[in-house]
Amino acid sequence: MIKISNGKRTAALFLAAVLAGGCVTGCAGSSVSDTQSTTASGGSSSNPSSPASSGNDSTYVNPYTLSSLNVFEIDFDKYVDVSKWKDTVVTAEDATEPEYQTQYALAYALQTAGISAAEITDRGIQGGDTVTMDFVGYVDGEELENGSGTDQTLAIGSGRFISGFEEGLLGAKTGDELTLELTFPDPYPNNTELSGKPVTFEVTVKKIEGYAEVSDEDISEATDGEFETYEAFAEDFTTSRAKDYQEMVIWQKVMENVEEKAVCEELRDDFINTYLYTYGAMSEAYNMSIETILFYSYGYQMTVDEFKEALEPTAEDYALQTCTVLAIADMDGIEVDEQELEDAYQEQLKNFDSEEEMIESGNSREEIQFSLLLDLVEQHLYDTIQVQ
Repeated sequence: MIKISNGKRTAALFLAAVLAGGCVTGCAGSSVSDTQSTTASGGSSSNPSSPASSGNDSTYVNPYTLSSLNVFEIDFDKYVDVSKWKDTVVTAEDATEPEYQTQYALAYALQTAGISAAEITDRGIQGGDTVTMDFVGYVDGEELENGSGTDQTLAIGSGRFISGFEEGLLGAKTGDELTLELTFPDPYPNNTELSGKPVTFEVTVKKIEGYAEVSDEDISEATDGEFETYEAFAEDFTTSRAKDYQEMVIWQKVMENVEEKAVCEELRDDFINTYLYTYGAMSEAYNMSIETILFYSYGYQMTVDEFKEALEPTAEDYALQTCTVLAIADMDGIEVDEQELEDAYQEQLKNFDSEEEMIESGNSREEIQFSLLLDLVEQHLYDTIQVQ
């Protein structure tokens, strides 16, 4: 489940980054990963042309407009029952992120900061390492179609492969040959015929790259002096990461205690339309078709209708969580202070030439109000649900 962000418009942008990390529901290429790489492509092998400069002579005009849907007019009681949300139980084990995933996040932060990884030769694989490997998958004793790779790279913690694959590589060293006995998820949307089936992977580790050590000088330079030592940076990062992970788990566990009565089609369709508007605006700005924009964003070719279909589960999840926020706020008497709303509205207005322009961009007073309400409800959840 993907936690909603602050408001519909920012949620769309937030989820764009999430979905850009992999195909929306599955794409061409290897069938062994839960979330496929964005570099896999299907259909025609010809690449789209490079983006053209924006200008008034664009042949592409955005066919979509942002709606004026007011989330506070949604009859959320028709869609969710949140009466049991306070029965949520979160254990310390639930709220603790696996170490290799934390290591992956830390390594990604270092990479983003411009600090280079190096080849690892004196330890086993850990989270955040990039492993070069050969692998072959077998189902029912036969080699799995599209289930093998040579000199394939995998960042440990990225979640690209089915559950258990990355974990099975932890501790292995260069030259090791491993046999991983795993099971495909059920359901497995990338290939429904494999759902719940046992699979064996024969893996050969060929190279490991990661962060053996990071100098204090590199950290100080990368953080503009905010952190003088790597130890201080890593401690701050892992502490903040642990808090964020705990809050994410609390949210997910609360959602498990929410009964969905029906899908709010208004919110679902509005979410999808927001995405289409965003890509339509990019299409107009770069003088490219929306299909070409989608190709660059996700790495494989699809029609607008295929994109809408693929996005629908995420849109329904957004609708469910939005109704949940509204329902919990109503049940527990959580309201946005009018002065805080006005202050936030005026602050946002500074980014636009006029109030009309701000509203047309999707930043209505109601959107800002919902953003503030979401913050209040989230904090209410974190204060109420204690980790046991």
